[in-house]
Amino acid sequence: MREALLRRNITIISIASVVLAGLILLIMKLRFFDTVNADLTKSNGLFNTAVTTGADLEKNLIAERIALNNKSFAQQQTNAFRQRFRSLSFNLEPTPDEGPRKATWRRYLNEYYSDYGVELRRVLIQAADESGVILTTSVKVQAPPQNPEDVGTPPGGFLKPLTDGNLVNVHVTGSWSNMLRFFERINQSEVLMTVGSTGTTGLKVESTGSGVVASFNMTPYLVASGPSAQLPTAAVSAGTATQGGIGSPTGGPVPQSTSPAP
Repeated sequence: MREALLRRNITIISIASVVLAGLILLIMKLRFFDTVNADLTKSNGLFNTAVTTGADLEKNLIAERIALNNKSFAQQQTNAFRQRFRSLSFNLEPTPDEGPRKATWRRYLNEYYSDYGVELRRVLIQAADESGVILTTSVKVQAPPQNPEDVGTPPGGFLKPLTDGNLVNVHVTGSWSNMLRFFERINQSEVLMTVGSTGTTGLKVESTGSGVVASFNMTPYLVASGPSAQLPTAAVSAGTATQGGIGSPTGGPVPQSTSPAP
């Protein structure tokens, strides 16, 4: 009887051992499956990310090429502006004696206190004389920076030297043909000017007994040049160009340069 009991216990233990071994094997397989499944899910996610990144990379490369082309085009147009129109050279490179900054400041003083106002008046008067119109206007140039350390390059690449909101109010009287010649002359001058680009009513033309009277607000500019001059932001993003000296250098695309009138 004791042998029968012993055999039964051995049988029970053997069966339990087999069942336990099966459970252990099953648990190990389940854990292995979970690990493999987690790794597979992670790998699949990385693959999808790589696919998305690859698609975005192509778009980014195209956008980069377009941006580089626009920057190169804007740089060429800006260089043409600096050669074509009256400019002020900026060199603010730091040196122990601040020589470049002081030299820039002196150019600033000469341009604002003397040269720019004289040149702008000469351009307008000469254009009026050559086109046969009567010109009425007043030019007032603002004060330059009072100290060398106050000098900074304009972020947009253009200075507006005039007072009274950077505008000059102009009245021109003459025939239609003479009026057109006047605008052609100032458009071909060495001073960059815009007409009606400041949110005002722009050009107003009236017919009177003495001829045609054109009234408009004009914004003259001074182009920033030199090693410290900045490239206009709008030009880089736009990468396009329009004609002439009467354009919108701060709020629109960069105009193409034209040759001065003989």
